[in-house]
Amino acid sequence: MIKKFLEKISKVNSINLLYESKKVKDVYLNTSIFPSWIPKDIEKHKAKFLKKLKIKKVKLKILKLEIVENNLKPEERDMLFYEINYKLAKINFLIKTYDIEANKIFPNHKIEIDNIPYSKYNKSFFGFTKNILNKKIIEDFSEVINYDIYFSREKLIELIDFAKKVLPKEIEFIFWNFPNLSHNSWKLRIPNKVKYWIKFIITLFFHEMTHYFRNYNQIANFTFDHNFSDYMDLEEWIALYNEYLYWNQIIKIWHYIPYYDMCYITLLQDNITEKEKQEKIYEILKYKWYSRTKSLDYYYRFYKFAKIWSKDLFLKDLVYTRWYKNVINLIKKDLGAPWGYKSNYERIMAWNIWLKCLKNNIVPPANNFNDKLYFEKMVEKIKSMI
Repeated sequence: MIKKFLEKISKVNSINLLYESKKVKDVYLNTSIFPSWIPKDIEKHKAKFLKKLKIKKVKLKILKLEIVENNLKPEERDMLFYEINYKLAKINFLIKTYDIEANKIFPNHKIEIDNIPYSKYNKSFFGFTKNILNKKIIEDFSEVINYDIYFSREKLIELIDFAKKVLPKEIEFIFWNFPNLSHNSWKLRIPNKVKYWIKFIITLFFHEMTHYFRNYNQIANFTFDHNFSDYMDLEEWIALYNEYLYWNQIIKIWHYIPYYDMCYITLLQDNITEKEKQEKIYEILKYKWYSRTKSLDYYYRFYKFAKIWSKDLFLKDLVYTRWYKNVINLIKKDLGAPWGYKSNYERIMAWNIWLKCLKNNIVPPANNFNDKLYFEKMVEKIKSMI
C-alpha cells in the first residue's frame, strides 16, 4: 500500500529546487524554473509555469484525501503526508521566488513578492536557520595539509576499471568539461583533466560512490527508486563520513573545517564591499584548493534562490557542517532495530530514507550490497598506486 502511494506521489513530476542550478553569465538559476533555455517572453513563461505548479498542488491535495480514506499504519500515513507536505512547500517556494530568478536575467522584470520567509524555508528543508552558523572564523589554516600527490588520467582510468570489477551494477563514468563531479542516474561525470589530485580521487571513489550504493540498495531493498523528500538529512553526511573514514586509512587528514559557514558569515557582513567579500571567500576556499575562478563561482552560487547581494540566503551548503557530527553519533548508537542488524550504518545505507523512516524501521536493509568490501579494496588499490 505504501509503495502504491509513493509511486503516485512520484508521478507528480519531481520538483528539484533544492540542489540543481545552472550558471548564466555570473548568476546561478534554478533549473526547475529555467531548465535548458531562457524564454523570450518572460510573462508568458511565468503564467505557464505557475499554472503547472497549481495543477501539481491540486494533485497532491487529492492524494492526501485518498490516503486518509485508506487504513494505513499511523507511521506510514505520517510518512506519506510528510512527503506531500514537503512537495507542497517546494511548490510554494518556487511560486514565491519565480520573480527573483527572472529578475536576475531580465533586470526590468518586476519582483512582486519581496518578503519571502527564507528562515522558514531553511528550517523546513534543512532543519536549521542562520542562527546555527558556526561563528568561529578560522584565521590559521596551518593544520591543512597539502599533499603533493597526483594521479594521471591513465591512472584514474585504471582505478575506474578496477572499481567496475567490484561494483554490483554497471555505472557509467563520463568525462565532461565542467569543474565539478556529478552523480545521477547511474552516471558519474568527471571533470576532464590531465591529472587529478589525491583529494579528488578519494572524493570520487568514496564520497560519490556512497551516493551510488544508497541508490543501489534502495532498489534492492524496496524495489522502487524513490528519493524521499528530505533524504538529504543523511545523504551528504553519510557520504562525507565515508570520505573521511577511508581518507584516514590512505593518508593523514586534518579535522573538519566549516568552510561554508565562514563563507556565509562573510556574505552577511555589512562593513565590506562585494569585491572584498569575494576576496575573503577566496582566502577561505583556497584551503579547499579552489582557484580564484572556482571561488568566484561559489560566491555567486551562494546567492542562488535569493536576490544577488541580499542578506536572505538559502543555506543548502550548511548541511556539511551540521550533520557530519550527527551521523557519526548516529552510527555509534543502536536504536534497537529488529532483524538482527547491529549497525545503524547498514540502515542508513539501505535506501534514500529520512531520519524518521530510519527510526520507524520502515524497511530492513536485508539486501544491502557489502559496500565495506568495495571500500577496503579501493583503499588497498589506491595505496598501492601512491
